[in-house]
Amino acid sequence: MASAPSTPADSSTITTLPRKRRRIDDDANENALRSVKRAIGRKECSVCAEDVARNQFPKVPHATTVATEQHASNVCFKCWRQHLQAEVESKEAESLACPQCSKALDQSEVKKLASSFTYREYLDKAAKKCMQDEEEFHACPNAACSWGAFFAKDDGNVFICQECNARYCMSCNVPFHEGQTCEQYVSSQRRAEEEDASIAAVARISRPCPHCGISIDKYTGCDHVTCQRCRHEFCWECFRPYRGARGIFRAGNTAHTVNCRYYPNNLPNLRLAEVEEESEESEEDE
Repeated sequence: MASAPSTPADSSTITTLPRKRRRIDDDANENALRSVKRAIGRKECSVCAEDVARNQFPKVPHATTVATEQHASNVCFKCWRQHLQAEVESKEAESLACPQCSKALDQSEVKKLASSFTYREYLDKAAKKCMQDEEEFHACPNAACSWGAFFAKDDGNVFICQECNARYCMSCNVPFHEGQTCEQYVSSQRRAEEEDASIAAVARISRPCPHCGISIDKYTGCDHVTCQRCRHEFCWECFRPYRGARGIFRAGNTAHTVNCRYYPNNLPNLRLAEVEEESEESEEDE
């Protein structure tokens, strides 16, 4: 007896079964993710006041030898990184502190809580501080350079930075004076200081004539000055002329500049006279 021919399977049924399984798997993953989120929960960061997932807070902010000193972490990782960056930039390496309790942090805690960039800065600062405690270590005097080197007395007196190539005289503690011994440099600096002092002294007693420009020295005496070269007469305080249509001889003290002590409003006798006049007027009113 001949068997009935087999009916081919429906192609649509074959292709849709895997799609259904994938859809079921995706739904299961989403449900699992929601369950994880619910389990994780969220809480507010005490620094940024944002609602942050609980897994974004360190479990224990820092180690402590006394269990009662431990506290919950209320600062998120992001704020910890920002806090440590500011601490490293403004403090010594051993002075970094917890933002919650101000306890000093050690290297392992900084490594765990800081960004990699901040941690490298922290290590550089700690190493530099350690080397600075050594008598023979000298930091580069260049303000733009953070390098340094060990420099013993037997090495001479010229410090050459291996980072910026700046050269400094360690005896004089100044940029290296090329072509001069330390004695010559000190002598030249002393002469320069004396010259500066002399120039400052001359500037206090000497002023140029406003008419011909020649330097005039005046130690004492009246502030009505006459130039010995051009015979120009002027006020030593404000340089206004005495001669001419607008000169002090014709216009009086109003010809002085308002900042000059001889300007009418700046004269003490005039102010005293005004006060006395006001006093007399007030007595008459009474």
